[in-house]
Amino acid sequence: MLTMLLKRSSQSGTSITVKELLMAAGVDSLENITDSISGNGESFRRRGCVLRVSIRYDNWRRTWFGTTDIEYSYFVRRVPYVDYVIKEVQPVRDIHTVGEKIHFLSSPIYRLQRKRYAVRIEFEQSGSLGMFSASSLVIKLASSIGLLTLTATLIECLALYVLPNKNNYREQIIDMSTIEKGATEKKKREGAKEL
Repeated sequence: MLTMLLKRSSQSGTSITVKELLMAAGVDSLENITDSISGNGESFRRRGCVLRVSIRYDNWRRTWFGTTDIEYSYFVRRVPYVDYVIKEVQPVRDIHTVGEKIHFLSSPIYRLQRKRYAVRIEFEQSGSLGMFSASSLVIKLASSIGLLTLTATLIECLALYVLPNKNNYREQIIDMSTIEKGATEKKKREGAKEL
């Protein structure tokens, strides 16, 4: 069972009780009969249960710049057919007294095993948080313009010097009239210097 518990802003703060989490997971009371495999008709209070709480953060969906307050949603689910128990084993040593002194035997005589049933709550968080950064925008624009310029230069070099029809490409790319005009002006200057 997946239930949305609440959605709040980060400025309001959140305080949730275990009872609210249990209610959101569909457990109205700890006295309800558990569905765990080893439950034998006992209640959640006697056998325990496991709740999974998913927290989803978000702040970028409402505005383009992502400057709204952080909102988060809680989704609570009880893991079906599972109880929760903690087993604790404590060695018990025998004590005997001689006069006023207390002496412990070196090895344990027996062990005391305690089973504690509880409500286990597991949290997982995910989300999308964002913020506008002018410096990041400028860096990305500058790097993309640089890559476009490099690509254009590489393509031009390939067309002019490597490809089989490089002469045709050179005629199309370079305006020969400006080259010839520059050459004739250079010859005129050289001729004027000789006179």
